[in-house]
Amino acid sequence: AWLDFEFTDFPNGQCYFGEFDPQDDQLCDRTGQTNQYVADYSGTLGFDYYATIGDNLQFRTTLDITFTDDFFTAQNNDPVTVQDAYAKVNLRLALAGIEDGWEVAILGRNLFDEITVPYTNPVPLARNFGANSHYAFIERGRSIALQAAFRF
Repeated sequence: AWLDFEFTDFPNGQCYFGEFDPQDDQLCDRTGQTNQYVADYSGTLGFDYYATIGDNLQFRTTLDITFTDDFFTAQNNDPVTVQDAYAKVNLRLALAGIEDGWEVAILGRNLFDEITVPYTNPVPLARNFGANSHYAFIERGRSIALQAAFRF
């Protein structure tokens, strides 16, 4: 997906720490700027493949890639809160009995261990004491799992 967004009229935006505020009223004009979570492009590509092995086994694989351009993770457009563009790759490999109802799979999420920060915000009161501090949420890194299923 491609997204072209900017505020057409937003004179009362929140200022980030150290941003020049000409009226000194703690408000900054965001007209013509982008918003939090707005990446120019993002998307997901997926691929499934199934193959029969012998008379009663099936190999199944699923590969997907989720990607996004860089975006602000805080509502005040502070440059230190930009999440760089990234891609996350997930893979599932499975072996299943065609007629027996069982399946065993290995699952890898975020295989290349992309560490991403989806949300940040200034620490309350920190700017009153001259500090540019933020708190953030960090998404899970690489994870590997083993799945087993039996349908009866």
